[in-house]
Amino acid sequence: MKLLMTTVAALVIAASVFASEPDSNKVALKLVQPTKVQLSHQGSPEGLLTVKVYNHKNEMLVNERIHKTASFAKNYDFSQAAPGKYSILVQNAKGEVENMEFEIGATKQKDVYTKMEKISGNKYKLIVNALHQSDLNVAIYENGNLIFQERAEDSKGFSKVYDLVNVRSNSQIEFQVTSASGFSKLISAR
Repeated sequence: MKLLMTTVAALVIAASVFASEPDSNKVALKLVQPTKVQLSHQGSPEGLLTVKVYNHKNEMLVNERIHKTASFAKNYDFSQAAPGKYSILVQNAKGEVENMEFEIGATKQKDVYTKMEKISGNKYKLIVNALHQSDLNVAIYENGNLIFQERAEDSKGFSKVYDLVNVRSNSQIEFQVTSASGFSKLISAR
């Protein structure tokens, strides 16, 4: 009986520690297109979030406050922005939560083509073809969290089957393909 009470007490303490963890690991910034960044928050944000966007001269372009009580996602469109480097900073009341730097280049002709198909269960076939040899990157996200990343150096393309064995069946799966030439495409699997 004493062992049972000690175990229950330890579980209660552990649960309260996990419940009081800050929400910083639930905030994600992701480049979803060459000129679009997605801010997502899974869970219940703790108070006010502040989003600031800076250009390469460190001039603040956006200073936005977001007050949400449930999960949300918001896209920031930089298609009308001048080419250059930008940074996004997301802060909560306790300080910095997430930041991201990205570069917007001049509009280029599409030089990479992608196709993804679900084979069965959690198996997906990704086909990537590039017009010119380039470094190609594949990132796989589960519910907005990076779960796998690989790079094919100096490649004109590949075809590969990804078996995502540790992914829950109801998860949102996304494949992001990027190239050194600036191509970026986010493909939603579910």
